[in-house]
Amino acid sequence: MTKSDCIQCGGAAQYRFRALEIHTLHIRELKEKRVQALGESVHFDVCADCARAQLQKDLSGVGIKEILPFALILLFGVVLSAVFWNGEGVFRLCGAAGVICGILGIASTAKENRQRRDQYHCLSKEKALEKAAWEVAVRCADHKRGDHDLTYIPITQDTLKMKNGDLMVIYGLLPEIAVQAWNVMHQMPQKTTALNSSGELF
Repeated sequence: MTKSDCIQCGGAAQYRFRALEIHTLHIRELKEKRVQALGESVHFDVCADCARAQLQKDLSGVGIKEILPFALILLFGVVLSAVFWNGEGVFRLCGAAGVICGILGIASTAKENRQRRDQYHCLSKEKALEKAAWEVAVRCADHKRGDHDLTYIPITQDTLKMKNGDLMVIYGLLPEIAVQAWNVMHQMPQKTTALNSSGELF
């Protein structure tokens, strides 16, 4: 048994997740290419308080911080368009592009938030808290290692039921990496993701 600390606040964790690292290197040429490789098997620990706070946040709707960058882009676009309405065509086009990007960003953020709320409403309280805990884990985890982007596939009963194609679509994997990930995940011994109140595996 090992005592575990929450990845976000350092408190005693009630949720432990095992995950498989995915390294992605973007090669920018005439056509953007991706190179992917499997990383290590890692684990994340999250406490119940952080999971509940994340769940409450996800269910509360779109926050100001989420849409603020797009709102600023929209505002900048409106101002630029107004100032150069009868002037430089390039600046006017930049302003119009800013308005479009701002609107699309706000709409996309609102849509993602609504979809997330709908997903939570379909889950039991326990499953919803576990999903929220995973969101905390991913947000606090490393997302960069050198030039590589880091993403994570949780190793759960749900992901173990997925086929190669499911992993490829949901986690943005290249076909050969999806096959490798599926093989590695199914070779690992299965452990519970739950921790007791003392932060110990049981």
